[in-house]
Amino acid sequence: MASVSSCGGPSGGASPSTTGVIGQVCCVVPVDGGAAQVGGVSTSYNGWDTAMIVWLAPHDAVAGQMAGLAATRSRNSTVRAIAAATDTETQDRYLTLSRFATAWGQPAPSTDPDAASGHDHGGGTSESTNIDQLQKAPAAGFDKLFLTLMIGHHKAALPIARAAIDNGTNPQDKAFAAQVLSSQQAEITQMQKALAAL
Repeated sequence: MASVSSCGGPSGGASPSTTGVIGQVCCVVPVDGGAAQVGGVSTSYNGWDTAMIVWLAPHDAVAGQMAGLAATRSRNSTVRAIAAATDTETQDRYLTLSRFATAWGQPAPSTDPDAASGHDHGGGTSESTNIDQLQKAPAAGFDKLFLTLMIGHHKAALPIARAAIDNGTNPQDKAFAAQVLSSQQAEITQMQKALAAL
């Protein structure tokens, strides 16, 4: 059995103004012989760890939708390859986020774009408006718009990952956040090069 205690986090402590993260504020600390791990995931966490799940799952779901559009509409092989890699990566990350949620007794992570609303993706665009713009984009300008929006989308995830690294307590979540930070930065560079080549 686990005990639940307040331990600070996005809504209970000082939150970096750049993140806009809203997470649950609680820690689950095993006591009385409770399991220290569930499915190989530590059951100790705080609000910053939870915020990573709450925000990243719907954020990634939108990236998957954008990638799906590129798979059928892009005229560029590099763009299609980036989209395919993004789709696979976001699906894999959702499985990891789901494992964390299960270990912490949280509900399955939402994939509703509105659950990650309030985050600026460049020029004031949001999760839903990115999808809407891509759906309405003319064929000739689709690839450039896809890369531009996806670069902004990736950049929006960086402060969330940094917040989990700097303020989270769960070792697996912090390692996961570091992987997200590294992969998003590398993919931003790749997409910037692809965009310059169009």
